[in-house]
Amino acid sequence: MNRQDWLLLALSAAGEGGLDPAQLQKTLFLFGERGRRYAGGDFYRFVPHNYGPFASAVYADADGFEREGLVVKIRRRERTWSTFALTEAGRRRAASVRRQVSDEAMAFLNSTVAWVKARSFSDLVEEIYRLYPKYRAKSIFRT
Repeated sequence: MNRQDWLLLALSAAGEGGLDPAQLQKTLFLFGERGRRYAGGDFYRFVPHNYGPFASAVYADADGFEREGLVVKIRRRERTWSTFALTEAGRRRAASVRRQVSDEAMAFLNSTVAWVKARSFSDLVEEIYRLYPKYRAKSIFRT
């Protein structure tokens, strides 16, 4: 398993609604922090940024999957940002990758995605800062 596989699986766990950029970043951050035994050593490296933990490689990988036709960026009129979601080809690839993952690891990822999606942007960022205060260092986020 590599980090890109986990990104696909996170988007798969999110369902058709996908994940917005903050949700994708925070899902993979939490998975890497709390599920390190599943994520492995070649996982995303997060640094403090404007809204908490950030890894530019997350977007680079998502963009690479978009070029391959596995991910689509869905633009919604009411938002200024896109949502990342799997295409049909992406769902097939994620299903193939899923067969390499333990049920325990997948359950942990599913619960992480659900936890992230259940929070508003503000609540998500505040909770990340509460749990991991060092990631507030370069924050521009104000409540």
